[in-house]
Amino acid sequence: MKKKRDVAISINGSVNGNIIIGDKNDVGQNTSKSTDSNDIFFDVGHRLKQVREEIEVQSSQFFELLGLPSERQYLTMETRKEEVPLGLLEKVHELTGVELEWLKHGEEPRYKVEISAFRTAKQGIEFVAQFRPKNVYFVLGKPDFFGQWLTCIIVQVGDYCFQIIDLKTGLDFWNWVEDFWFIPIYIEYLSVLRNAFPLAPALALSGSWYRKLLEGKIHFFLALRNADMKFRFWPDAVLDVNCQYQTGKQYESQYGKWITKMRGEYHAIDAQIAKNQSKNPKPSWLNVLGNDNQHE
Repeated sequence: MKKKRDVAISINGSVNGNIIIGDKNDVGQNTSKSTDSNDIFFDVGHRLKQVREEIEVQSSQFFELLGLPSERQYLTMETRKEEVPLGLLEKVHELTGVELEWLKHGEEPRYKVEISAFRTAKQGIEFVAQFRPKNVYFVLGKPDFFGQWLTCIIVQVGDYCFQIIDLKTGLDFWNWVEDFWFIPIYIEYLSVLRNAFPLAPALALSGSWYRKLLEGKIHFFLALRNADMKFRFWPDAVLDVNCQYQTGKQYESQYGKWITKMRGEYHAIDAQIAKNQSKNPKPSWLNVLGNDNQHE
């Protein structure tokens, strides 16, 4: 049985004792500005369990990561025998990136998704750099079975914490119509990231998993466990616009006809607006990612 903490509210609104806050039908209010985060409690142990299982960490590890003195104390909260203090929820947020509002009230999205709408490769790289990435993941996804491949970047900012960056960009270059000017910019952006993180993993997700990831409904680790790793070199295939490493037929047999069509559109627009541009630019602003991640 869940342990109760009595809350006494006087006529003038002052609060004596600890405040227990659960789901929407069990909410207490604090009128004291000096209340410590460890004096506010939420009945949300089931959400702690969801997060812990998504990142595949045992309870014997999780309590240590959260700085708790014992596994038993943690399990009394996860099994909802005791409420969870706000201070601990804040630690879970810092550790995993899960949104506090979801932990407290179940409000979506569970994980924050950033949108990067850049007009130059430099802007796109600077947007990634602000998160101080330890690593990046290149993700392909098809929200619809008959749709085109879309791309997003996952920035790893901690051992269990990731930032999803939706590029709002697909690889169906032939459908870009008035946005042809952006094709070389996207290729340059991808090239700089690949040079900075040459060993960064790449993967493809089916429609349902890609949608859940971009809607902030799942942790990246859960998506990663359900990824198609046969596309793990897709950034290199896209960047090999001159087929230096494989023939066009080899790429097409592995990835499909879309990659040949994409390459043709790239060359067409590149010939129009970047005749004298180097195929492998090395911009002076590459160092915004930090010297530790640079790759010559």
